Amino acid sequence: MFMFNLLFDFSKTDGLFSGDFTGAGSTILDKSKNWLKQPQRDPPDPFNTPHPWEDLLEGTLLVPNPIGEAIGVRIAPHKNGPPLTAPTLDLMVSFGSRDLARTPFASPFATAAGETIATFSHIGVALPAVGYWYFKLDKIAKASAHANKAHRYEFVVGTIIKDIQGGVLRTRTFGHDPQMDIGL
Repeated sequence: MFMFNLLFDFSKTDGLFSGDFTGAGSTILDKSKNWLKQPQRDPPDPFNTPHPWEDLLEGTLLVPNPIGEAIGVRIAPHKNGPPLTAPTLDLMVSFGSRDLARTPFASPFATAAGETIATFSHIGVALPAVGYWYFKLDKIAKASAHANKAHRYEFVVGTIIKDIQGGVLRTRTFGHDPQMDIGL
């Protein structure tokens, strides 16, 4: 299971997800813009399994044996940010293939009928009691048929977060392009 972990500071207005939280009590889940990995391919609950997360750092992700691997996105408030009252999140994750890469699909995800899924969206999701949002995108269903040719996908994560701050409904947007390689 691979997860892209993102932290946001609601007081920021630059549209960028925050960096890591490195204060007292920080954990691997306080890394921002990092790929994290669990050895179990598709745990029913990735945060309550006995397998620890491995930090794959920032940058391009290579998934060497992709078919059946699960990919998720976790979005959490940065611990240095202001307290939130009743935040809601709109999330869009869109995949695309680079023309130069000549990847035959826009995304490595597919429906049961084999149709490519290039965009995932979740609208108006209240912050769960656990204090973060987690969305499993899907299991990878498409990969290169050639052992020495990787499929390359670009994707963008975009959010709209709304919260009541000082009695006023405020909206912040955050976006990031983490890049992702899927290959054998």
